[in-house]
Amino acid sequence: MALHRSNLFILIAALAVTHSSCVNLTTLRLAQVVYRHGDRAPMYIYPTDPYKDVQKYWPNGLGQLTSRGMDQQYDLGEYLRQRYDGFIDRLYDRKQIHVLSSDVDRTLMSAEANLVGLFPKLTTFSEGSAGSEGKVDMQLVPIHTLMDSTDKLLHMSANCPRRDEAFDEYENTSPMIQKIREENENLFEYVKYKMGMPAAHEMFTVMKISDILYCQQQHNLTLPSWANDTILEKMRYLSGIEYAMKGGTTELRRLIGGPLVERLMSNMQAETTSQTRESPKMYMHSGHDDTLAALMATMGVFDPQNPGYASAFIMDLHQEESTGKYFVEIFYRNSTEREPYPLHIPGCGSPCYLEDMQTLLAPYIPTDWEAE
Repeated sequence: MALHRSNLFILIAALAVTHSSCVNLTTLRLAQVVYRHGDRAPMYIYPTDPYKDVQKYWPNGLGQLTSRGMDQQYDLGEYLRQRYDGFIDRLYDRKQIHVLSSDVDRTLMSAEANLVGLFPKLTTFSEGSAGSEGKVDMQLVPIHTLMDSTDKLLHMSANCPRRDEAFDEYENTSPMIQKIREENENLFEYVKYKMGMPAAHEMFTVMKISDILYCQQQHNLTLPSWANDTILEKMRYLSGIEYAMKGGTTELRRLIGGPLVERLMSNMQAETTSQTRESPKMYMHSGHDDTLAALMATMGVFDPQNPGYASAFIMDLHQEESTGKYFVEIFYRNSTEREPYPLHIPGCGSPCYLEDMQTLLAPYIPTDWEAE
């Protein structure tokens, strides 16, 4: 029976997506994952917020991971197990994986939940195997972290006056940003008025306002009548633009996302020169929406949007069997309910060879971040 043309197209597209996200474990040499924490309570409340009774609506506190967020990370961990099973052993081996998290409750807890999904309970192993005996049946995996005051990778909270100055300069001089501001000035003032904020109050940026409403919506809380679909859609769009500003100039790329790009590139470079299997086969990073936005904006692959909860940036290093050359495949999984899709660095071919990628990204990697 012949397939209808449109159905055939959908089938081909689906097969292409499925194929594109499969991993060739034979050529895979290193896997790196950067993900956002799971669902959380809003970071802020506002004067007219109908849900500002934090104890009632957000009992674990503002900004804290929710049970839904834990489940999202568990699901992501299970997906990563499915993706890398056979490359990363089911029984934890400290030489195979390194986990790094920002020093924030929601990212540390997200990393824990993710690892529970990635590494099955010890009771699933045959009796007598390593670690199968004992009272603790969950595999414990160390999670490394960075002091918030020195974190330039994941929370990007390390002090950097020039970074802040450069961002303000771009925000105040970019014709595109100025145009967006002018076009939406009435919207900003209307929303601030409805929130009970003084017109000149700058604490609540577009991104923060959008986030508050999004969090409430995700928890099936009825939003105020002024927060209709049109305003919500507009705020999310503008929030995506605000995320994209982190890659607005070469200097911003170097100072905001550059350090994390440098880490990922250095890990891959080390893998190509390692003569032994001492370095990890997987590097996992538990971060924030800002982390993903800055990383992808710096690499030139960011589609201005709000990185979703438990969304993941995946970077796989492969080695061609015929030539021995290294190439990189990048994927983005913006939902725990769909397969990741490929990202392509502008100017890098297919396959994107590591040496070409290094050349293209070199302008965005700081040589001395503290000095710059």
